[in-house]
Amino acid sequence: MKKILSILFLILFISCEDKNENVTPSGLKGTYKLKKDYQFCDGKEDVWYITIEDLSGDKIKMNEWDYMGDECDNEGDCYVNGNVMLTKDSDKYSFTESDLTTTIEKNGNGVKITLRLAIHGAEYFLYDRESNDVKEYSPICN
Repeated sequence: MKKILSILFLILFISCEDKNENVTPSGLKGTYKLKKDYQFCDGKEDVWYITIEDLSGDKIKMNEWDYMGDECDNEGDCYVNGNVMLTKDSDKYSFTESDLTTTIEKNGNGVKITLRLAIHGAEYFLYDRESNDVKEYSPICN
């Protein structure tokens, strides 16, 4: 019986191994929170998180999590979620949509997201690292 359990455990362990051997660590993987100096909401707290996951090759996935129950939005206890895939471009990662390029790069212990279209008069936003883990937030707004 012990041999059968050992074999089953070994099979389970092998089948659960990470099959994606082509992942290149970006050094950005983790969860980040928007710095207060970049929350443009007339002094009210605007809670935004981003999570970054390493993908195969030179790609990363960035998820945005905008908490709608904060002082700024005040619309309910849920998160609006979206994501984009970015490709390594020198020491940064970038994606282009509608001829506008957005880049993300390491900034101390956080990240800097640069937009080619100024939003709220800002061309970039700074996020502080919250965790090395990739977190998910819920519930998601309908």
